[in-house]
Amino acid sequence: MLIVPTVTFAAQFVPYVITANPFESLLQFAQHWTFNGAVFEMLNVFLKDNQRVRLLSGALLAIALVFVYSSRRDLLHKIHDCVLLLLLFSPVVYPWYVTWLAVLLPLARRWSGIVFVCSVSLASLTTLGYLQEGIWEQSPVVLGFEYSPVILLLLLELRRPSPPLV
Repeated sequence: MLIVPTVTFAAQFVPYVITANPFESLLQFAQHWTFNGAVFEMLNVFLKDNQRVRLLSGALLAIALVFVYSSRRDLLHKIHDCVLLLLLFSPVVYPWYVTWLAVLLPLARRWSGIVFVCSVSLASLTTLGYLQEGIWEQSPVVLGFEYSPVILLLLLELRRPSPPLV
């Protein structure tokens, strides 16, 4: 049961074993790249150390997940909240990452998720700026418009009991 997935996973790295480090680009990405992350970008303004901010974001995510796990919410709403929190604390949130949350919305029906699925398209303004001017720069104002309503709604939802699933 473990051999087939392990061999399948390992086989895709065989071409890189002799010529390069297959994890080099992943490590570069993980150490330096950030895009459209709410909490990460806020913390990075103050700390200005990518690695420390990643560790702090991870620790804050863990604390938030413990809070959600220990709440009296039903499992489906806990899953929704955990996925949303993962996206809020992540250093990289491409708009298509939010589809992980979107698939839960027909069942969980949470306004924080619905608004996030709608507002995440604002991240495309960074791409448009890059295509027009050749500069990849995120606007704090755009991040504020994208994330402020989501965070506010999530905080309100966490204060109330889960609605019944119908």
